[in-house]
Amino acid sequence: MTKAEATEAVQAAMQERGLTFAELAEELRRPLVWTAAAALGQHPFPHEEAEKLVSLLGLPREVMSALEQVPTRARLPGRYPSIRRSTGCTS
Repeated sequence: MTKAEATEAVQAAMQERGLTFAELAEELRRPLVWTAAAALGQHPFPHEEAEKLVSLLGLPREVMSALEQVPTRARLPGRYPSIRRSTGCTS
């Protein structure tokens, strides 16, 4: 399972259960912004939080492994401001 598929599964399970990111954050005892970013695949979940989230949402363990992965960032010059500045590209 890819990280993108795992985040889709998390969002679908949240919607089915009527859960918000705030409620997940409370259950995980993590800040709201951190929880939302991790659930949307922007950074990896530590093992314990991934395990708790998967259990809370009733998701398969393969989702947990995908959530623990470090996300891949695109490396396209000109696409992101910091890359544009560092490569001298303008657009």
